Amino acid sequence: VHVRSAIGSASFELQPRFRSRETEQVGGGPVCPLPGTVMSVEVSAGDTVAEGQTLMVVEAMKMEHKIVAAAASTVSAVHFAAGDRVDQGDLLVSLEATEL
Repeated sequence: VHVRSAIGSASFELQPRFRSRETEQVGGGPVCPLPGTVMSVEVSAGDTVAEGQTLMVVEAMKMEHKIVAAAASTVSAVHFAAGDRVDQGDLLVSLEATEL
């Protein structure tokens, strides 16, 4: 953004409003979208999950948010249990891509 006035000019670069987190990494997985409480955990380490399958349910702002698998994968670790508090950006479940 460029601005000019009678006393001078300035240039500004717009920054993204929210930080983008990389979730599609080896050993990555879904992150918590908002601070909240884990209501239920639907998977355990070693489970094979399909794309769109519910992994966990988090309550935030009096709403339930289903955390789902982005692709077919294997659960390598579950980092939270039902009743645990989570913050925005916390890695909830570690996933490893399923070999085709």
